[in-house]
Amino acid sequence: MCESCGCGSEHHHTHLVLPVGGMSCAHCSKNIEDAVNKLPGVSARADHQTGSVELTMHDDGDLAAVKQAIADLGFDV
Repeated sequence: MCESCGCGSEHHHTHLVLPVGGMSCAHCSKNIEDAVNKLPGVSARADHQTGSVELTMHDDGDLAAVKQAIADLGFDV
């Protein structure tokens, strides 16, 4: 079980908050979540009010791929 979040996973994961510029509405947050959550080993929750994305990165998650997915949508990361 993950000690930090209790998700039940036997794998190590890292939790981090990534600042993202340009999110202005819930639709922006949803677009980011949809794009990032398609990537292997990553789960994301975006919040346009704080201008950030909370990430849980599993062993096979790739932070560079997350940043690229967000940038491809036109947001500053």
